[in-house]
Amino acid sequence: MNNKKTVFILTMGICCVLSSALIFLITFFMGDLDTPLGQTILGLVLPLVLYPALTIAALFPKASLFGDQNFTALKKIPSGTNNKADNESYKKNLKKLGSLPLAVFGINILVSLVFLLIIYSRHDAVGVSTALLNPLFLLCLSTAMFVSAFAYVLSDSLVSKTFSSYNLISYPRDLREGRMSVKMLIIPMAILVIALLFELGLTVYSAVVSGKPMTEMNDAADWTVSLILTVPFVVGVAALALALKKNTASLFASVIAQLENLSSEKRDLTRRISICSVDELGTISGMVNSFTENMENGMREIKNGQHSLSASGVELGQNAQSMVESVARIQGGIEQVREKADRQMRSVSESSSAIQEIAKNIESLDSSISHQTESMNQASAAVEEMVGNIKSIGSMVEKMQGQFGTVNTAAVEGGKIQQESAAKVQEIVQESQSLLEANKIIATIAAQTNLLAMNAAIEAAHAGEAGRGFAVVADEIRKLAENSAHESQRISAELKQISGTIDGIVKGTRASEEAFTVVAERVGDTETLIYEVSNAVREQQTGADQVLGALKTMKDISYEVSTGSKEMNEGNASMLSEMTKLQSDSREIFSGMEEMVTGMADINSGAQKVSTLAEGNQETVKAITLVADGFEV
Repeated sequence: MNNKKTVFILTMGICCVLSSALIFLITFFMGDLDTPLGQTILGLVLPLVLYPALTIAALFPKASLFGDQNFTALKKIPSGTNNKADNESYKKNLKKLGSLPLAVFGINILVSLVFLLIIYSRHDAVGVSTALLNPLFLLCLSTAMFVSAFAYVLSDSLVSKTFSSYNLISYPRDLREGRMSVKMLIIPMAILVIALLFELGLTVYSAVVSGKPMTEMNDAADWTVSLILTVPFVVGVAALALALKKNTASLFASVIAQLENLSSEKRDLTRRISICSVDELGTISGMVNSFTENMENGMREIKNGQHSLSASGVELGQNAQSMVESVARIQGGIEQVREKADRQMRSVSESSSAIQEIAKNIESLDSSISHQTESMNQASAAVEEMVGNIKSIGSMVEKMQGQFGTVNTAAVEGGKIQQESAAKVQEIVQESQSLLEANKIIATIAAQTNLLAMNAAIEAAHAGEAGRGFAVVADEIRKLAENSAHESQRISAELKQISGTIDGIVKGTRASEEAFTVVAERVGDTETLIYEVSNAVREQQTGADQVLGALKTMKDISYEVSTGSKEMNEGNASMLSEMTKLQSDSREIFSGMEEMVTGMADINSGAQKVSTLAEGNQETVKAITLVADGFEV
């Protein structure tokens, strides 16, 4: 940046030299023609030297603003920094450099006034009469102001180029400098004042030279000199206005280019406006850059968020579809469970009916067992009677040795009694068969009950937690059925044993009957028959004792069967109570499953809506992507 510092000093020096030369020419032109040129030069040498020297001395400290040290610090401050000290330094340096053109204009005017006062006080030395002092002062002041305005334009252009070279894009938000307004005011006002002073100076000069009052200066010749001097002045003012316009237009062009970029179809948010002035345009440029930077950051976040949102939208769509499928599967599973619960409820109802039927059969079995017990009591009494008869037969056989006739009669009576005994035994055989049939029915019922309990346990397992209580009841039913089956097998074995014993009694009875028949047919062979009869009676007595023991055992078994039947009846009542509860639980389970089916239908509807919303979200993400792609960040 040393070259810009040098350019600034040289530019200001040239302006001072130009101003001095113009003032010298005006002074020489308005001086006495008889005054030697050397005297005029000697009279102006001091002010001509002091004028550039004082101007350069006053502006030299300002040249340091173009040094690397100040603007390197500016360049290193990041955009949007939160460091208060750096922000203050940045703002201070911007204000200093931005105020330089006005300082140049003011210093030039002040130094020009000092220069003109020195000439005014030394007018005799330069050959200017007292009458021409006022037009001299006016003309020289207008010339000095023109050169000062020209220096202002040049320094303003140099400042703008300096800002541009640093590519500064940050502008403090609290920095408000109305220099553009001042510029738009100072330059026209300066031109107006310069023109007025120049025209006034020429008019007064013409009046003094012609020796006429101002009101009498109507001759065209009197204005010839004024017109000749006014034309170049106007040309110079026009050149000054054009230079100012060109400089201002370049500042507006950078702002307009950025605004066109932001309003174009492909908006590049990475571009920034180079800060070229510290005035309203600088404020606008800084705010536009700040807006663009914020928009860039926001759009970058939007694009990043859009990618995340797009991925989330895809995942949401997939999850929503998976949820719909899962809900459909769950709904299907619940529908199956509902059907199974319905089947279970029907099975429970059927099981309850079967258990009621079992209860009726158990009651019938209990009644049959009661009849069986009575029959056994009767059989026992008959057997005891038969034993007594056999004893009587034994006595009779002993007496038969002496009384054959009595034997014959006794044989006949014994035959009758034997027939009656055979009939009783046959009844016992029939009752035994009834007991066996009843026991088979009990075994069949126990097997069916066990099968029903297993089915109930399986259905309870399908029901899960809701069927746990039913599973316990089913297990108790199964145990009771197994116990019933076991007792039925034991009763069956004992009844078969009794049946075998009764078969023996039947055989013995038949043998006795045949013996009595032989006795009746062969009365003659008395001794042999008596001996055989005696042996037969002893055998019968032994068999009768065995039958009597068997009947006693049968009575005990019948008592145990009766007791077991009563226990089964009580267990059946408890089972019926539990089945009633199970029916109630099954109905509640079925009702709950109906509510679950309804709820899953609502969930499925909600899942379908979520899937639809996910699709809509994808469309929105695509629209956001289309808009975000219109910005380059």
